[in-house]
Amino acid sequence: MRDEARVPTEVSYHGGKFSWGYDIPLHVDAIRWLWFLLLTDRDLEEGTMLSAAAYFATGNEVPIHPVAKGFRLRANQVMADYLRGLWDHSIASIAQSHGESFIKNVRFHAVITLPAAWQERGRRAIENAAGEAGIMNDRPAGATQLSIVPRPMATALATLGQDNRLVRQGELYTVCYLGSRRADVQTYQVIQVSPVILQRVLQPTWGTCPGDQVENGFESLLRSCLGDALNYLSQADVKEVVTGEWQIGIKPAFQKHGDTKKYYVNIPAHSVKNPASLDSQYNSRMKNGRLQLSSADIEQVFAEYVSTIRPLIWGQMQRICSNNLKATGILAAGGLGSNPYLYDLIKDTYQPSGYTVLHSYPHQTAACWGAIYHGLVAASQEHQIPTSK
Repeated sequence: MRDEARVPTEVSYHGGKFSWGYDIPLHVDAIRWLWFLLLTDRDLEEGTMLSAAAYFATGNEVPIHPVAKGFRLRANQVMADYLRGLWDHSIASIAQSHGESFIKNVRFHAVITLPAAWQERGRRAIENAAGEAGIMNDRPAGATQLSIVPRPMATALATLGQDNRLVRQGELYTVCYLGSRRADVQTYQVIQVSPVILQRVLQPTWGTCPGDQVENGFESLLRSCLGDALNYLSQADVKEVVTGEWQIGIKPAFQKHGDTKKYYVNIPAHSVKNPASLDSQYNSRMKNGRLQLSSADIEQVFAEYVSTIRPLIWGQMQRICSNNLKATGILAAGGLGSNPYLYDLIKDTYQPSGYTVLHSYPHQTAACWGAIYHGLVAASQEHQIPTSK
């Protein structure tokens, strides 16, 4: 069992066996981007249709995925299977640390975070999937409560709530929630300081990225460096390099160093027919099974993603100005928003104009901590915390 703060939102039905998250074998294709399966075409803005649509039949009532051959799965069922795996794992982890009797004698409050621009149909769909997953099943201690909070709001709650001495009532914060598949830019107003309660003040700007731009960019970089040698690697080997060397290693920590810093990627030698010939025959940057990359190489991997998110952030800032409002700060959040390179990019662009640019905290798990914050505040207050319903 892996001990990670985050888990991929992926499932597989390979060979008739269900697996999810990190349990999916490397050699198996996975159904990804599960949140988007619950949306209809009407929920997606024109021009932002997902490339994932190529995996599924038209409509979202009975989507068929090529790696789920032999199954006829409803989108809601796929999402429910994932949530069931996540919920069962969470309950088992709590039982291990607190004991079975604790599980039986406490009520649960489950908080699910969703993209900011989801419409009511999407919210109802995730509520139905949570029910189908067993999250709302009857328990001895009482009914489980379910709340849904926009993901940008959750990250803002986690960051601003950790030290509310820095927050003033009435201030506006623009949250740039940057994921690998989707970017949401949303502005919230602080309507209460202790505890921090936020309210959406403008419609979000958002967009979907054509494929995993950053991951695809890294694979393209590998191909340009290795040439035909990449064909010697199996699908599992490539996935291992992208996941281990890139997603866990280089991507979260990359920041611009010019050409002074070098990055090294281990290429599985056992998958290359003649590892010794790789250095001289394919690329002078390959030494002893390690590919040497420069800062400029890595920056190029982010280039297409940067071109996607820049107009989204600019559009939200223009929306603020056109409504005669002024944002106090900009918060970079999300899996890619926590990357130092993208944070510095936002900071260098907007800090000279007087904006305070913050990094979400904790970086990779801010949405989770914000969901907990939201749930605790909701439990302690008689009124419901405003969300973007």
